Amino acid sequence: MNRAGKIALWTLGSLAGVAAAGFAFLQTGPGRGWVAATLTKSLSTPASTIAVGKIDGLVPFDISVDRVALGDTVQQSTFFSALALILWAHRLPWAGGSLPGLFI
Repeated sequence: MNRAGKIALWTLGSLAGVAAAGFAFLQTGPGRGWVAATLTKSLSTPASTIAVGKIDGLVPFDISVDRVALGDTVQQSTFFSALALILWAHRLPWAGGSLPGLFI
């Protein structure tokens, strides 16, 4: 095997290792907390807030959330069940924008 082939194999192996480490991190408590904080930050606006609660399941494939809170700048007043996250799942790249069977 020549030098370029070895470099290519090391590069691919390193990328696979980083992807596996990232997936493993998302399955931990701090990883799920990071996902919740990222969703909260990206879905909130200056005029309204959206707070995402505890995340369970196999991230990023089977996510369930115990609480999603919607509110304005004064007070968070409306609470939804874990299924409310489905309303925003169309923003996630792996959801494909189509959610059949949505009954909320």
